[in-house]
Amino acid sequence: MQKLIEASEIQNVVASLGHQIATEYRDQPLTVLGVLTGSIVFLADLIRTIDLPLRVGLIQASSYRGATTQPLELRINDSLVPDIRDRSVLLVDDWSDVTLEWLQA
Repeated sequence: MQKLIEASEIQNVVASLGHQIATEYRDQPLTVLGVLTGSIVFLADLIRTIDLPLRVGLIQASSYRGATTQPLELRINDSLVPDIRDRSVLLVDDWSDVTLEWLQA
């Protein structure tokens, strides 16, 4: 398998992103919300680089089930979302489509 990006390059970008997030949200209560399951590894790496007190939550959103390649009815499981009232929320996911647009609304 051909390596396209060195692990150290990815770590540097994630660390830089974490620093930018910490700077942007310095004076705000922050909750980082990962969309299951694709965001888990990136979410774990990212939150370790954000030098702020923060809450972490998870949400499951799926519109593709089984072998289908066409989106079906969107299903949301928000049972792992902490109280986000009066908090800034950073949504972390590994893709962008109609599901993500719905979550951002």
